Amino acid sequence: GYRRKPSHHSTYKMMEGSTTTTIEEPELTQSAHNSSDISSLSSSSISGDTVENPYQSSSSVGDYISSEEDDELVDTIVDAPSTLPEMVLYTEDGEPILTITDPEKAGDGIGAYITYAIHFENATGHFESIRRYSDFDWLHNALQEVHSHVVIPPLPGKALMNRFSSEFIEYRRQELERFLVRVLMHKELRNDGYLRTFLFGSDLDLKDAKKKLEKSSDKKSGFFSNIFDKTYDAKEIEPFYDEHYKYMQTLSANLEMMAHRTNNMLKKRKEIASAMTDIAHASTLITTIEEGVHHDDTADHFNKLAEVMHQMSLLSNDLGDREKHNFLHPILDDVRLIESTRDLLKRRSEKLGQWQHDSKTLNNKKEKSAKSKKDEDALEKAVAAERASEEDYNTFDENVRSELELIQNYRKVNMKECLRQLIHANIEYELKMVDLWKDILVHIESE
Repeated sequence: GYRRKPSHHSTYKMMEGSTTTTIEEPELTQSAHNSSDISSLSSSSISGDTVENPYQSSSSVGDYISSEEDDELVDTIVDAPSTLPEMVLYTEDGEPILTITDPEKAGDGIGAYITYAIHFENATGHFESIRRYSDFDWLHNALQEVHSHVVIPPLPGKALMNRFSSEFIEYRRQELERFLVRVLMHKELRNDGYLRTFLFGSDLDLKDAKKKLEKSSDKKSGFFSNIFDKTYDAKEIEPFYDEHYKYMQTLSANLEMMAHRTNNMLKKRKEIASAMTDIAHASTLITTIEEGVHHDDTADHFNKLAEVMHQMSLLSNDLGDREKHNFLHPILDDVRLIESTRDLLKRRSEKLGQWQHDSKTLNNKKEKSAKSKKDEDALEKAVAAERASEEDYNTFDENVRSELELIQNYRKVNMKECLRQLIHANIEYELKMVDLWKDILVHIESE
C-alpha cells in the first residue's frame, strides 16, 4: 500500500534552461529535466549544466483521457492525487520527486524476492508504496497493452544467478528508478490509470488492477481470436523505416560491443587497484625491515609510498564504480531502449501489413462484384475494413514518427551526459593521481 504524510516543503524548484524558477505550492508547472538526472537519478552531476528536456510538452494533463477501465481503477484509489504532475519536479532542496530506496529481501528459499520502497512527492504530500520486480514487470506490460503506439521505457533484465547480491540489487534499484522517471516524463504515459494505481494504490487496488487487465487481455487473445487475428507480411512503402531499422540494428550491435569492452576495462581496473594494494602492503613490509636497521629515511620513504599506493587503489576502485554507473549502465540501457524502439517498428509493420491485406481483399471483391451482384454486401464490408485499417495505420504511423523523434532527442541528451560523466571522472582521477605522485616526490626531496 502507501503511506501519506504532509510535505515538508512549501515550494518546489524546476530547471528551465540555465535558470531556476520557484513554484509556490500547490501549483504544478512543466520543467526541463537536468541531464544528469535523465541518465540516473542517483548519480550526482559534476557541474551545474542543464539541458532541455526532450520529453517536454505543452499538453496539459487533461489532454490525455484514460480508457473507461482505467478511470474505474483510479476511482478506487483513496486520498491520492487524481493526476500526476506535468513534469518531473524537484523539492526545494533539489531532490527529485520520485526515488526508489530501501530494497529488502522477503520470503525464503525459491520463493524469496526483493521489495523496493517508491517515494513520490508532489504539491499535495509524500506518498510511499512497496513494490517488487514482478509488479514493475506487470506495469510495463500494462502500459504496452494500452499504449501500443508508444516506446515503453525498458526494464532491467532478469537475473539467473546472483540475484540477491548487493551489487545486482543496487543496479536493479537504479534501473527501476530510471524506468519510472522516464514513464513520468512521457506526456501520455504519465496519466495512465494503471500507473496511478501502481504508484498510489493499496496492495488490494493493485491486485484488482491486475485482474482487470488480465480479463481484458483474455478477451483480446482468446482461442478464436488467436485463429482469426492473423498478422500479414508488409511491403514497406517508406524507405525511411527500412533505413532506420538497419541503423538501429547496427547501432545496437556496436553498443553491445562497447558494453562488453567497457566491462573488460573495468575488470582490468579492478586488477590494477588490487595490484596497488599489493604494492602498498609490500612497501609496509619494507618499511618495517628498514626501521629495524635504523634506515629511518628509507623506511619513511617506503612508508609514504605505502600510503600513496593505498590512496591510489581507492581512487582506481572509485573510478571503476563511476564508469560503471555513469557509462556502462547507460550504454546497456540504451541497448534495451533501441530494442523497445525496434519492437514499435515491428508493430507499425503489422499495421501496414493489415492495411495492404485489406486493400488486396477489396480489389478481389471488386472484381467479383463486377461479375455478380451477390457479392455487393461482401464488397461493402471489404470497403469498410480497408478504410478502417488505412486510418488505423496512418494514425499509428504518425504516432511512431513522433515517438522516434522523442527517442532520438532523448538519446542525444543521454549519450552526451554519459560521455560527459566519463570524461569528468577520468580527468578528476588523473589530476588526483598526479597530486599523489607530487606529494611523495616532495616528501622524498625534502629529506
